[in-house]
Amino acid sequence: MHANQPTEHVTHHEFGSLSSRQIRQMAEMGDQALVKYISQNDGAFLASIKSKFFLEDPKQVRCFIKILYKLVESKEDSIAFLLLSQIFGRASGCEQFIFKLDMLIKTMAYERLQSERNENIKALGHIIQVATLCIQRIPSVVIHSFPVYSIGDTMQNLLNFGSDEEKAFATRKQEEAHDLQRQFQDHKEEVLRTTRPKPKIVAVSEGHIPLEPPEHYTTVQLLPQAEEINHCYKPFLRPNLVEGEYQSWEHYLDIQFRLLREDYVGPLREGISNYVEGPHVSRGTELYVYQGVMLGGPVCLNSQIGFDLWFDANGLKDVTWEYTKRLIDGSLLCLSTDDFDSVIFVTVADRKPNLLSKGIVTVQFEGNTNGFQLNPQAVYTMVESVAYFEAYRHVLERLRAVSTLDETQMIPFKRYIVECKFDAILPPTYVQHMPRPVFDLQGIVKMKTKTSTIVNLNNTSKWPAADSTDLDFSQMEALKAALTQDLSVIQGPPGTGKTYIGIKVVQTFLSNKKSWDPKNLSPILVVCYTCFRSVLGRHSLGKC
Repeated sequence: MHANQPTEHVTHHEFGSLSSRQIRQMAEMGDQALVKYISQNDGAFLASIKSKFFLEDPKQVRCFIKILYKLVESKEDSIAFLLLSQIFGRASGCEQFIFKLDMLIKTMAYERLQSERNENIKALGHIIQVATLCIQRIPSVVIHSFPVYSIGDTMQNLLNFGSDEEKAFATRKQEEAHDLQRQFQDHKEEVLRTTRPKPKIVAVSEGHIPLEPPEHYTTVQLLPQAEEINHCYKPFLRPNLVEGEYQSWEHYLDIQFRLLREDYVGPLREGISNYVEGPHVSRGTELYVYQGVMLGGPVCLNSQIGFDLWFDANGLKDVTWEYTKRLIDGSLLCLSTDDFDSVIFVTVADRKPNLLSKGIVTVQFEGNTNGFQLNPQAVYTMVESVAYFEAYRHVLERLRAVSTLDETQMIPFKRYIVECKFDAILPPTYVQHMPRPVFDLQGIVKMKTKTSTIVNLNNTSKWPAADSTDLDFSQMEALKAALTQDLSVIQGPPGTGKTYIGIKVVQTFLSNKKSWDPKNLSPILVVCYTCFRSVLGRHSLGKC
């Protein structure tokens, strides 16, 4: 034990965690003293490592790393690896620490202060040792959470841009870092090999699609694989049913998910195929092509690190970047150096028209790739599909999420969209629970005569006639259907009042909220492909 180490005088923070000074003291304790303290106060240490307050300071993150390093070096395996399992295990609550650890590793080579760089190098050595012992002792815990792949990227950056001392350190540790990555990858593949379900053997008749999908749709990645954008690739698709009912809720979801995913992947595949056949064929059709693309430096975004991409804007002088739909936030971009035999996907994270005109766009990497793994000297071809990925992403994610609902749970509109039963449209659930199923249309529908504005939701025959209101017959029928049926479809050519009736429906719900939602528990969800919010604002609906 070091002579100047305070061990017995460490006290707990009032919220159950430790103070910054106490964490620094722990980092300077001798191995055995630290083990003893952790064994008695592991709860306080875990509370501290989960605290956002501590993680804002890289120095505190380095202290945590040093403490973990000393624990694994102490040979007190039961305590050390129990704590590491609690930190790096799934649903541990330490995700913010893991994120900050990853960011510390990735940004080490970009630190300008030499004193900080020196501390970072020490921390990197500690991280490598902790990761090495973790993969030996608790591989199943750390293979999916420990940011080991960032270590090799930082080593390469130190070799390329570091000082002589840093290059010497990276040279000594590079093989160790590569070996560490190989061990992590081997363990991941072993887990996949032993847990991946055996594929179903599906009988396929010539000229017919197989009845069963090749895999469960929830295992299909949202982003396409490289082979999926090859022009020879044939996706597994089954058509929507126009007659009869679906076999099950899962059958319905599988078909919708795959069709919707192909809706954005298809244009990308077709556009890339045209480009590969003739680089100018695809311009202005299925995708936009950008040449001379290179990786710029990292950029701090709200929750992660982004990167600037530089592209050749000389041929895009006619593009008005303030108004174009090119490179808008959320757009999916595909980069390649080999005519798209291999691909890297990114999405636009921040667009500034003044920078776009100069050929600079900020992106975030999708999938398992990050900018620190790429060669900064490589020159890419980049394509952008006309299908807006962000609009598909969230719907596809929700389709995967609702697969957890079983047949006994309330599945929205199952009677209509899965079982296809339209023999009788049921009344809405809220009507079934109203003690007195009536709405007041006063102030919503203008009456030409002294007719009561109180309407019975279970008896539309007693509603005011259309000619006594400011609505025509079809508009009144649409209003009735929307308020008294579980599912309604209102359609018509432009100018017939679809938006107008939509406003009336929402106004009616808001004006009668105490009747159908007395406890104020149910929000009103309005989903619209046009700017419905501005329409609502113009009609002064108030707040839902």
